[in-house]
Amino acid sequence: MRFMADSTGDYGLALKMYMGSLVEAFRDKTYLFDSPGIMRKNAVGTNQHQFLMLSELPEPESHTPGDELLGQQFEIQDGTITIDDILVSHFDVPLDQIVLSHFSVVTELAPRSALELARSYDQRLTNLVINTARTSSVSKNGLVIHGGGNRVANSGTTLAGRYPDSSTGAQNFRGDAAQLAQLMDEDNVPEEGRVMYIDPYVRRVLGRDSTIFDVRFSPGNPNNLDRRAIGLLEGFTIIPMVGRLPSTVVTQYSQSKYNGNFTAATGGLPAAFALSSATSGQAAVGAVTALGINSKMVEDDRRNTTFIKSQMLMGAGQLHPWCAGVIDVTT
Repeated sequence: MRFMADSTGDYGLALKMYMGSLVEAFRDKTYLFDSPGIMRKNAVGTNQHQFLMLSELPEPESHTPGDELLGQQFEIQDGTITIDDILVSHFDVPLDQIVLSHFSVVTELAPRSALELARSYDQRLTNLVINTARTSSVSKNGLVIHGGGNRVANSGTTLAGRYPDSSTGAQNFRGDAAQLAQLMDEDNVPEEGRVMYIDPYVRRVLGRDSTIFDVRFSPGNPNNLDRRAIGLLEGFTIIPMVGRLPSTVVTQYSQSKYNGNFTAATGGLPAAFALSSATSGQAAVGAVTALGINSKMVEDDRRNTTFIKSQMLMGAGQLHPWCAGVIDVTT
């Protein structure tokens, strides 16, 4: 990569008048990569991790003494989380460009390549959680293993169509959040540790609802209108999520679990999604790691370059869909 080149030549970025720093534009951060809503395991000598789910149990039966008890039916369903392909962020920097450069590109690329891995996997996890929340119920031999994820879907071609920038839009979203909370209540998901990730537009709209910020309704309210702080809503801890909520038909990943239809027209445009903390022993999504983020920098004397590489080997998959929720806008 001839990083000092521009339209004027190979060394177009050579010293003119230097500001003293090499900067990168603000990028979206990670939200789920280290989230307590993701259950994590280390892979040991295998590329898959098995998990088991017990079905609902039949109602207790009346018994007449003397009759033989043969045992009631129960079922167990298993699933697996598979390690994905190695994910690599890599750069090859030529020696002449390093020597003649008045800024240090190597020291900037090394840490940021590792961060790019986390960002990339964060998007995969986001798509996976939304797909998990849309999962249907599963039964085995007539017994329900689980009732599926929790989805609230209402009509509107765009987010603004469902949630206009007004008190009406704010109340629409609050009503949808309340419905999602009810669905999770009915699944007996613990109320503690529920987190909702919202689109930045939704954050703006919620500012139109004065009841969210009125301390009369909640002494010690963590919500603050002037600071744009929405700490709690319908029992969910609110986290605005920038640059992650998908809005297209995603087909770019070789593992289909990270792909999906996230448009209002055919799949559902996500306005928000929710997770329950994995500290309860149950989580919507699990991640299995064989190799965490590992970075290396090597001088290649045969090619006169410095090779920079960050890589990871892990995989994620659905665990317990009832711990996930999504608010979709559909047509």
